[in-house]
Amino acid sequence: MFSRRRRQPPTALTVLSAKSEVQGDLFVEGDLRVEGIIHGRVEVRGNVEVLASGLIEGSELRANGLVIHGIVKATKITLDDRLYLGSNAQLEGDLTAAALDIQPGARYVGYASTQAALNPAMALPAAQGSQDFAPKKQQPEIILGETKVLR
Repeated sequence: MFSRRRRQPPTALTVLSAKSEVQGDLFVEGDLRVEGIIHGRVEVRGNVEVLASGLIEGSELRANGLVIHGIVKATKITLDDRLYLGSNAQLEGDLTAAALDIQPGARYVGYASTQAALNPAMALPAAQGSQDFAPKKQQPEIILGETKVLR
């Protein structure tokens, strides 16, 4: 009935409407929904959702999580959590995220790495007796829904 835990305040939502355009660096405390256009560096202390009419184009995008139904073109994309690409999404750029969820029909061009690959402490331990099958260090490249392994 009376909990000692404090309730977390709801996360603020910032919406960039469909007929809006922003040029320059954008910092958002909370979540961001993009229906319009952003040209520049974007840093969000929450989740980003890019709707079908939305476009983010810039040097860097940093956020907790990212859901794309529109277009994102950024040189560097860094996420603390998950990336979700909807079936009509387009993504270009080098990505670091905890997990990837790419729907059929989505297009992605760039390099992708999970945080587990960057932080060995997050990786699952290898099973005993599987040393012969230990993965070699390779950089994956995903181009238009196809996966290539570079050697």
